[in-house]
Amino acid sequence: MGCEKVIAKTPQFHHTLMRNDIYIHYGCPKLWQNEYKIPNPEFTIIPDAIFSVKGVQYFLEVDHLQKMKKNLEKLARYKQFKDMGLWQKKNMGRFPVVLFYTEKESRKVQITQSNPGIDLLVYTKEDLL
Repeated sequence: MGCEKVIAKTPQFHHTLMRNDIYIHYGCPKLWQNEYKIPNPEFTIIPDAIFSVKGVQYFLEVDHLQKMKKNLEKLARYKQFKDMGLWQKKNMGRFPVVLFYTEKESRKVQITQSNPGIDLLVYTKEDLL
């Protein structure tokens, strides 16, 4: 209908839809930033989103086509970052909840059982229904 621009679906397209699932599930938080870059002296963390609901902060990680080894490495980095205490010092003492959103129950179990030493929530699409 008069539109000449074609937008192709990419793997990032599905990732963005999944991130939007969480945005909607949490009531479209006003304090929401996509791909928020958090530098620190040793490494940089870039959650898929950072948001706050009722005074609780969250780091969102969307698991779509990610190797499990990579997910577990991310969790270890969050633990390392928490142990550094930089975020807590800057943000009144509390480290955010790390929220993983994945598609498969088996991946949810693996992530949950990794016991990373941080506050962790893991959801699948079925959990949001």
